[in-house]
Amino acid sequence: MKILLILPDEISSKLLRPLRIFNGGGILPPLGLLYIASSLKKYGYDVKILDMRLENFDKIITKILKFNPDFIGISLTIFTLKQGVRIAKICKEILPNCKIIIGGSLVTLYPKELLYHYKCFDIGFIGEAESTLPKFLDRNTTCGIAIRKNKKIIVNGACQIIKDLDSLPFPDRKLIANEKYFYTASKRYPVTSAISSRGCPFSCKFCGKTPVILHTRFRSPNNVVREMEECYNMGFKEVVFYDDIFTLNKKRVLKMCNLLKKLKLDLVWSIRSRIDTINKELLKKMRKAGCIRIFYGIESGSNYILKLMDKKTNVKMAERIVRLTKRVGMDVVASFIIGYPDEDIETVKATIKFAIKLKPDFVIFNPFIFLPNSPIYLEFLKNGMDDFYLNFVKNLKFNIPNLQIGNFQYDTELKQLVSQAYKKFYLNHKVMINVFKKTNRKHFLKLLYAGGLFTLYNTIFNGKL
Repeated sequence: MKILLILPDEISSKLLRPLRIFNGGGILPPLGLLYIASSLKKYGYDVKILDMRLENFDKIITKILKFNPDFIGISLTIFTLKQGVRIAKICKEILPNCKIIIGGSLVTLYPKELLYHYKCFDIGFIGEAESTLPKFLDRNTTCGIAIRKNKKIIVNGACQIIKDLDSLPFPDRKLIANEKYFYTASKRYPVTSAISSRGCPFSCKFCGKTPVILHTRFRSPNNVVREMEECYNMGFKEVVFYDDIFTLNKKRVLKMCNLLKKLKLDLVWSIRSRIDTINKELLKKMRKAGCIRIFYGIESGSNYILKLMDKKTNVKMAERIVRLTKRVGMDVVASFIIGYPDEDIETVKATIKFAIKLKPDFVIFNPFIFLPNSPIYLEFLKNGMDDFYLNFVKNLKFNIPNLQIGNFQYDTELKQLVSQAYKKFYLNHKVMINVFKKTNRKHFLKLLYAGGLFTLYNTIFNGKL
């Protein structure tokens, strides 16, 4: 049996694709699909992956026809739904006997609505599909799925979460064109991504969580290091870890560092973390074991806004940890949110000023957006806001309410503020020289191009090109 797994692109316009350098720092391998592919191959299925972020649309259709799969699996988020529906409809036309499976965070939140409104989707998988999808194909389970039967949508709920992450096979990186992936902050190539844990125990109000994410689970240090060794043997020079919070369990990280030091691999790695899960000892150990960069979600330069976010951190803490991180020789990527509800121009200015003061090597300014199922979104729904995500799932039209969030107009003014924040941070010769030193030359040029396009996009077209 042949199965094709597809990752739609959240940016449909070729012209705007460089903007992902700001949104996500580049294009890294589709870990979710790679895990599912490895699990399917373990059961003997013939699997291929199509990453639409890397392909021209006409070539995608040709590849689908050539492979002629029995099942097509499409990973969906709120940002990729429109492209997902488009490709599913085409697949139904060219391969009418092929079943279309959908999965991902959006399916976990809206399984019934997606199957009801889009006949091009046949089956939806809820939660983690590495175990349920192979069993379903082998006719051994019907839990964790939504399916259409006799014009009715039946939802069988999520199966139990995968407790033992070590039981999963490593992502099969041989299925993708690894040389096409990049991370803007990296100098060493080729680069790949990995994940050593799942879940996050914190409850930041802006974060959209599915029920699965609430359960925190860890891979063992031995298991993680074995995968890093495999990556090294495949020729990778850097691994970017995409855990929500890599340093939640400090003892686990220290054991991992000790194992890496013994192996003496010519391999560097980077992580995502919270400032309140880091200390000096951990930073030193990680640096000696090859960690070169930490991404911190700092979010604001105002303690008042941090409290509203339920972030449980403060400005002084962020300043101390960023300073420590840089002192031990690691780069810092700092991420901030501009325009959180109840922000005013003074708190926005405080955030920009704080970002400049911290002197991170790279900075990301995100306009505040409501995320599906986030506490702040649910709070606004209770207060009478229209459920525009549910409406979008039903008709693919984003009718974002003309909201006044704090002192700013949602969607338009926020994008202008973000553009100004980027200009104030990066249009400094010392910052630009540092970025030039820290990045691969080819990707530095991409960053410059994306910066110009980002400014044009937000300043002239109000983010509506």
